[in-house]
Amino acid sequence: MAVSNFVTTLYTVGDGSIEKLRDYQEERIGLVVDDNIMKALNLDQLLYNDIFANTEHKVLCNVPTEPTIAMMKIPVQIVREFMPDRIIGIGGGAVMDV
Repeated sequence: MAVSNFVTTLYTVGDGSIEKLRDYQEERIGLVVDDNIMKALNLDQLLYNDIFANTEHKVLCNVPTEPTIAMMKIPVQIVREFMPDRIIGIGGGAVMDV
């Protein structure tokens, strides 16, 4: 059996991270977010009304607490139907876990 390596996660952090999302405006974007963080930092307005205003995007999952397997049933179904080119997580550790 051949050995294969897969790189599936790219983390972008720090100043300019949100603006970097403009690089993906031509793609279908699935978002995993924590609505509380999004609203507290006014990121919801920036993302939905500016950066992704003309981009096909969908919130796949709002993750306000530690995720469970049961929480993933609906988001997985949404991913299968929406077929995003890229899934972007914005939030803390729970979002990154999803």
